[in-house]
Amino acid sequence: MNPLDVVVAHEHARWAVELVKRDVAVLLGRFQSGDVGEGDGKLRADLVAVINKYMSEGLTGKAWQKEAIYHSRGCIRGAFLSTQTASRAAFRKHRLGADNALKNTLATMVEYGLLVQLDKKTTQGMFNSVATFYALGDAWQQG
Repeated sequence: MNPLDVVVAHEHARWAVELVKRDVAVLLGRFQSGDVGEGDGKLRADLVAVINKYMSEGLTGKAWQKEAIYHSRGCIRGAFLSTQTASRAAFRKHRLGADNALKNTLATMVEYGLLVQLDKKTTQGMFNSVATFYALGDAWQQG
């Protein structure tokens, strides 16, 4: 309160401790939610989290009826992955942009056998669509 004759009252110390606790809690929450980090490993971790949530929880509500058809067959649309990853910091802040970061990450995951990109003939037959679709690859358990 007085810079020339500094005295730290109990209330001030308590306020400072609570401020630091709140800051630590916010940072810890960001780490736990996966909002901190960058690089290829972070991109893959974020994409794996999106796919795991999609595959394990499924989809509900009217807006997801179309996606539920794909989900029931163990497939996921590339466009869906784009909308789900675009707001994540690792994708949003990537130097190549969110779309290119996703494309590169998907290509790597296909190369590693974590995902399989379905060919257009297959998707045309399954869903009457030539959109890009993915399914879990043989190596997914290790993903």
